[in-house]
Amino acid sequence: MRREIASSPDHLQSYANLALIQLILDQRNAAMKTLEEMVRKNPHRGADELAAKTLEATGDTRAAAEWRRR
Repeated sequence: MRREIASSPDHLQSYANLALIQLILDQRNAAMKTLEEMVRKNPHRGADELAAKTLEATGDTRAAAEWRRR
């Protein structure tokens, strides 16, 4: 995933996939950093929404709501 992100930093799904893997592996801090990186490198509403959907997919509706408020 990291190689894919490095070669295509505008491909949002790569970040989301990596964050999901990190969340499944109970690496929440790493996942949040991955989502922050996604938004920092792609500063548009779509990146924020995908971050929220990624968190929602793991049941973290509170964090998803925070991303939507940003």
